[in-house]
Amino acid sequence: MFQNQLIQLVGIADWLLGITHERSTGFQCWLIDPDGNLLNDGQFHSTHGEARETGMTFIESSRGQDCSHKS
Repeated sequence: MFQNQLIQLVGIADWLLGITHERSTGFQCWLIDPDGNLLNDGQFHSTHGEARETGMTFIESSRGQDCSHKS
């Protein structure tokens, strides 16, 4: 049985970025775009930071600007 945990949910302009974690597979990034579409690239990341950076990069490229928040 899979048990995903929501690790982080962040609003960035008109986007939502969520990071989930499942112990056996790792971290995933989920996005909700301004039109309400749920997006996921299907990739698993070994760290929370990698998953977050993937989402931030996608949002930046979609918006055509730098909106990164370095932690």
